[in-house]
Order: sequence, then C-alpha cells, then structure tokens
Amino acid sequence: MNLIHDPMPNITFLRFEIHNNPHFPPQQSLVSFSNMDDIETHVRRVEKEHVQSHLTVIDIPLSEKRSVLAELRLMGITPGSLFPDLDGVCRALREQHFDSE
Repeated sequence: MNLIHDPMPNITFLRFEIHNNPHFPPQQSLVSFSNMDDIETHVRRVEKEHVQSHLTVIDIPLSEKRSVLAELRLMGITPGSLFPDLDGVCRALREQHFDSE
C-alpha cells in the first residue's frame, strides 16, 4: 500500500464507512489523498505515457441549466436526494421556486 509520504507521485482513493455523515450514501462518496500539488497535470502526463484517457472535461453552457436540471430530476438526482438534510431541502426549494436561470 502506498502511503501519503511515499516519494513517488501517488493518488489514493478510499471509501470510508458512514459515520455521522448522511451525504456519503446518496453521493456515493469517494475520498482521495495525494502527495502532489497538481494532480491534473500528473494524470495528463500518465495519460500520454499510456495512451489512455482518465479525465474528461465537459462544459455545459449556462443556457442549458434548466434542461440539464430537469433531466437530472427525471433520474432522481436533486439537491434533496444528494443532501438529505435541511440544507438539501432549502437547496431544492430555492431551485424550484427562486432560481431564474
């Protein structure tokens, strides 16, 4: 197992047990640790060396916000489902009643 003080560039992904954090299950949370300042540059370098893609950049225009949020809602992905607490309820209500864009 690589440790955080390993001198080689390292990225470690961990899935923790749920302890007093209701956001972990609906968000399918994964935690990452690294000994690098610029992980993206490292991953891009590895992609070139191995001719394999690991990162994908997706830009969604602001003009598509309503459409994308509607599609996510159809899939059951809402602020209330991702944040099952008062914060999620408030975010869902704001999105539904107050967001103009």
